[in-house]
Amino acid sequence: MIEIIKDLEKLIVFCNKNDIRLRVIWMPWNPKIPLYNFAKTVMDYVNSVLVEKGIEVFNMTNMIEPQYFYDIGHMSYQEGSPYFT
Repeated sequence: MIEIIKDLEKLIVFCNKNDIRLRVIWMPWNPKIPLYNFAKTVMDYVNSVLVEKGIEVFNMTNMIEPQYFYDIGHMSYQEGSPYFT
């Protein structure tokens, strides 16, 4: 997880230096499948960094109903992709 945070911090510095507005989107997650502990830990920590840095976050993790997913985080081609798009 340390590498994820280091990379995020590098990205934040780069965006600040180049006057780029950084926003983060947490993509949809199949609500039938619980968020893994590791994923939850990473999201919580990353969110705390983003709040500290004043970076806008759009959380879509629970915005799509289960029938649109093929598996844990991929939407089905037939129903999910058109619905999400």
